[in-house]
Amino acid sequence: AVDTLTGKVAWKVPVTPGFAPDSGMGVAGDLVFFGESNGLFHAADARTGAILWTFDASKVPNAGGATASPAFYVVNGKEYVVYGFGGEPGNSPVLGDAVIAFALPDHDE
Repeated sequence: AVDTLTGKVAWKVPVTPGFAPDSGMGVAGDLVFFGESNGLFHAADARTGAILWTFDASKVPNAGGATASPAFYVVNGKEYVVYGFGGEPGNSPVLGDAVIAFALPDHDE
């Protein structure tokens, strides 16, 4: 992450060796979401870069690598992040496609 006031690197997140952080990033509240080509989808603290949650799409039938950009939406006051997992020969070690939505916790949870 880059501090937009100073232009300096604020924090870095290590990714799985041999796999690229092959997706776009998205920010919802104080969380940054991004994925890796091996199917790992992460939520990090926007201030510190600490990984707070990881979803492993390799455990889902027909889900490929995390190579999309997250989208966010709200239904009845509940916030969600939706992400596409897909694979192509040469771009992802896993072939397949899936779109999965995750509910974000309420602020008091």
